[in-house]
Amino acid sequence: MPQVGTSSAFDVTTKGILHSALHNQYWRLIDPQGKPTGVMEWWPSHAVTFLENHDTGSTQGHRPFPQDKLSQGYAYILSHPGTRLHCELPNAIVRQIPDSGHLPHIEKPKSVAKLIADFVLHDRC
Repeated sequence: MPQVGTSSAFDVTTKGILHSALHNQYWRLIDPQGKPTGVMEWWPSHAVTFLENHDTGSTQGHRPFPQDKLSQGYAYILSHPGTRLHCELPNAIVRQIPDSGHLPHIEKPKSVAKLIADFVLHDRC
C-alpha cells in the first residue's frame, strides 16, 4: 500500500489572534497552559503561518494586517520554533513585497529581481 503524505494547514487562527493582540487582547496569545494558541501550537510542523496573502489584505482587502505592524507580527511568528519555515529553513530571512499575492515574480518582477540581486551581492554566506 502506498504511503500517504501529510498536508499543511494555513494558520488563519494565529493571524486572527495577532489582530486581537493589536487591540490589547494579549491574553489571546497563550492558552491556560502558557502555550501559543493557533495551529502553530496544535500542529507546528505543518502550520503555514502568515499575516497577509491575496485572500486577506494584499489584494482583496479582507481584514488586512496593519503595514506598520508587519515586522512585529512576523517577529512573533518566526520566534516560535517548530513552524514549518523554521524547521526547513532555519536561516531564512523574510522579505515582504507589498501588494503582491502568491506570484510576486509575476506581479512585482522588479521588486523580486532587486531582492535576488541584493541577496546575491550582499546577503549570502
